[in-house]
Amino acid sequence: MGEALNSEDRYFAIVGTRHASPYGKAMADEFATYLSARGFVIVSGLAYGIDAIAHRAALDAGGRTIAVLGSGINHVGPPCNLPLAKEIIKHGTIITEFEDNMAANKATFPQRNRIIAGMSCATLV
Repeated sequence: MGEALNSEDRYFAIVGTRHASPYGKAMADEFATYLSARGFVIVSGLAYGIDAIAHRAALDAGGRTIAVLGSGINHVGPPCNLPLAKEIIKHGTIITEFEDNMAANKATFPQRNRIIAGMSCATLV
């Protein structure tokens, strides 16, 4: 959902813990802002914590972001990130390889992570 992917874009992944330290949060924001301002598309998993911070920073910098879900498109989570997901659809892309109504589970996150890493030129953890 959202904008079409472009093979000429440069994708950079920023992922991390759901329970980040203040320093970790600040660094995720700083890197996503810096990279977005230089034309990179920020890729992350729309999870609580570092992922959401990276998406938000990219959008706030006027950049684009891609959220790769570990669930179907009808199960965006956590619920607190639904407003962010709606904004990403307007200024970026949400992708998933799972059926629309599939809920996330322990097995879907490694699958999601391989997509994040595979489409990015680099990954910041």
